[in-house]
Amino acid sequence: MLSRINGVAGLWEPLHIGQVSHFRKIGFGWRHYIAENEAVPEARKAFDDLFRGRCRESYILHRTSFNGFRDAELLLVKFCRATQLLPWLSREFGFTRRPVHLVRHPCAIVASQIKYGAWDTVYPGFSEQDILSDPLMRPYADVLLRINTIEARLAAVWAVTNRVALSLRSVINGG
Repeated sequence: MLSRINGVAGLWEPLHIGQVSHFRKIGFGWRHYIAENEAVPEARKAFDDLFRGRCRESYILHRTSFNGFRDAELLLVKFCRATQLLPWLSREFGFTRRPVHLVRHPCAIVASQIKYGAWDTVYPGFSEQDILSDPLMRPYADVLLRINTIEARLAAVWAVTNRVALSLRSVINGG
């Protein structure tokens, strides 16, 4: 709806590393995390290119017209995999227009993921390696290692990633 406003071009899911090489080539994973105060020059450059319209991969542009993109005064970027990056992005870029973070209920997210089918082959729990290699999951290892269903796994990923953006620190800092 917002991308239909005159002068606005919508960019679609630039962190979908299966479709977009821009972030994949700098080592981003599916739910990449950068701590709020961390300096990551290659990520900063990649996002700067994106926000300035210099990332023109077809998947990102498939929901806007060439003329709409060329003539846009504003770029509206739709992410579903940037929740855990919001504090870092907000600090790093100091947006003049604050990001809009829509939070869907975890049951709606999990139901949608299961219906979509891309998670049909997901292991129903977490391996110790999954958890210990992820700085967001590591603090909850004792709980996460007891998960044994796909639904609980997907809900846990929702909780861990949304915790970053919904934390008090992020709210205070304007993220």
